[in-house]
Amino acid sequence: MAGEFDLSGKVAIVTGASRGLGQYMSRALARAGADVVITSRTLDSLIASLELGDAVLRAVILAIVSAVPITAA
Repeated sequence: MAGEFDLSGKVAIVTGASRGLGQYMSRALARAGADVVITSRTLDSLIASLELGDAVLRAVILAIVSAVPITAA
């Protein structure tokens, strides 16, 4: 582990991980040893993000296929 801190054994959740700061942070967390769960609004963008990654990025893809509005109880 070559870095300032070690996140081995930790899990990080990064929203908006398919581009910009979210993509950068997911890669940085993975390089620090974390298992990274990445999310985005579209499955295609997540797949493209994984294809751009290196071997240290371990991710679970979460896709929302149906949105249900939240109503007051």
